[in-house]
Amino acid sequence: MEITSLSPIIARPCHLVKLKSANVTILIDPMIDLSTLQSYVPFSLLPTGRFSKISHGDEKFLRQCENYTFVDGTPEIRTAPLHMIKMQDVDAILISHYTAVLALPFYTEGTGFEGVVYCTEPTAQLGTLVAEEMLEYLERCNTDSNPNWKDPDYWRVFVNDPTSDPRDWRSFYSKRHLLSSLKLINHISFRQTMTVGGSVSVSAYGSGYSVGSCNWKIATENESVVYLSHTSARQAHINEVQWDHMRSADHLVLTTMCLNQDNSPNEQVLNIGKVVVETLRKGGNVLLPMAPTGTIYDMFEILCSNMDGGQISVEVPIYFVSPVADSTLAYANIYAEYLSLNKQQRVYIPEEPFSHTQMIKNGRVKVYKEIHGQFSKEFKTPCVMITGHPSLRIGDAVHFLEMWGSDSRNSLIMTDPDYPLEDVYGPFKTFAIRAHYFPVETRLDHSQLGKITSDLDPKQIYAPPEIKHSIEQFWSILSEVRKINPATGEAKYLPNALRGLSKWQIDFYRRILDSARPHMPPYHPYDKIHALTYGLPYTLSAGRPTRKVHVHPDVLRGVNVTGHNTDGSIGMGAIRGYLSVYDNVYELNPVPEKELQRVRKRSYGKLDLDLFQKKLQGFKIQFSVNVNADHSSTFSTNIGTVWVNPTGMQTRISSTKRECRTRLAEIVRHCLKSI
Repeated sequence: MEITSLSPIIARPCHLVKLKSANVTILIDPMIDLSTLQSYVPFSLLPTGRFSKISHGDEKFLRQCENYTFVDGTPEIRTAPLHMIKMQDVDAILISHYTAVLALPFYTEGTGFEGVVYCTEPTAQLGTLVAEEMLEYLERCNTDSNPNWKDPDYWRVFVNDPTSDPRDWRSFYSKRHLLSSLKLINHISFRQTMTVGGSVSVSAYGSGYSVGSCNWKIATENESVVYLSHTSARQAHINEVQWDHMRSADHLVLTTMCLNQDNSPNEQVLNIGKVVVETLRKGGNVLLPMAPTGTIYDMFEILCSNMDGGQISVEVPIYFVSPVADSTLAYANIYAEYLSLNKQQRVYIPEEPFSHTQMIKNGRVKVYKEIHGQFSKEFKTPCVMITGHPSLRIGDAVHFLEMWGSDSRNSLIMTDPDYPLEDVYGPFKTFAIRAHYFPVETRLDHSQLGKITSDLDPKQIYAPPEIKHSIEQFWSILSEVRKINPATGEAKYLPNALRGLSKWQIDFYRRILDSARPHMPPYHPYDKIHALTYGLPYTLSAGRPTRKVHVHPDVLRGVNVTGHNTDGSIGMGAIRGYLSVYDNVYELNPVPEKELQRVRKRSYGKLDLDLFQKKLQGFKIQFSVNVNADHSSTFSTNIGTVWVNPTGMQTRISSTKRECRTRLAEIVRHCLKSI
């Protein structure tokens, strides 16, 4: 089994798995890199917006803003290097979460792909909504683009360097391509197993990250690999992670995790509630740029709870504006079986799993597809606005940021960990609005990883170098914190691993150590971790491969087992049949009567070199013998060459003519024992 990482981005994993023994190739999680949007001018619906007035650089297609240079044109994105994949050779695509659905058309349309695509139904539906929203936003800013800026002589002098080489970027797909790729999707349920190529089984298990997100287990007759994609072990609206069938695998591929070692999403949620209440009390507005699925389903409850606790009037509205707003909220309630036990129980009361349905009915939450028409008539402030896109380059978030940016009473709150404030806020740095970054990161973090790897107990773990390094650093800190006197909180000396950490951070690591100690494995997790470097194939070895063969009952009836060895403790018998291989399924079927004479006898044992030389002489074959440096022997004859390994248990016959090879093979067989 060979695996190759096709994405340099930790938050957007993409891997190609080749199972050579089964001749099967699987692509897991097509990748799309949206960090490319950072290089473009924010697009505003209003032609009189401030970004339409910022000055051009020396070239018309570039604009200067706050010492940064931005491209004036339709945004492009980056995918995995398709020239490394050869999509026509891919048998199946496995999708773990909705962002991979967003990327799917780039890998299936016009690439020669003829395989199947597997993902859960909620992932397919919610991913489609995310793609439709993106298409709508990009259509709004469909302007002429000049590709000249992709010349390195231009972009290498930008203060704000592009996140990757722009020459690798490409235009977004069309609605037609999206619909075509969606037709290839086959739905798979949690714990369901599908077969790829006849002999490779793929199974989906809930990952707890988003509605319908899953991890994968890929298994052959000889080995199994567990693929951990976006996974969350925290309590939220999603059902718990399904770990039960992932234990004791040969390989575990850890594709992504939270690298922030003191991550605390609960604390970030408290910060969000605090800022929202403070802003509304001052008469300001709150802007929350978010994706239309994921943590947004919890955000409505978080906002209402904090606003009620802060005694904010129920007349202050929470707006949710998105082209797919109605659909995404409806789908969240439809897929109750993928939600947490608490949410599922509400269905049988009967109530909607999420409380946003009731909030919409009582007018606390107001949902709109666009900011024109009815919205413009009913809009009032102060308010909380949830809209897209978190890149702050496209979508309605740009409009509201322009509208509220000059008032310091207003607040911008970024919650998506994939869009850090310092990366997306460049064009807005002079705005008076207060900008906050409270990433609600629910992916597996360091405090959980030790327990999970100990429980799953894989033989080997594979992860990107960044994750491997971060885990090593984390466990180094834990090892030093363990030496601190718990009574005084002091150490005899402060090791390098702890320098620069505040007392709060050291206390945080001590709490992690105390909770993890009962579950800590006898080894450091990184002892098992191998680095999966981007673009380099890595061979996962699980011993010598074997194949399972289905034997027809009539074949077994003809087997005559006799005792061998000195005491007859080993039974051996000849088995004869036709070996049939179809879709990687091996079958041994009976030999027809008329074909029995063509089936040669089977031999075993060690080749006696002296006897072999006598047989060659008896058949009047000229030869010479050479003993090689590795103690193997080479017989050079006038009809071919016979190589014998040092133990006499392996023979290789070479000849330009088939009849000569057959003749030498018969002589070798005369020197062995027959079954």
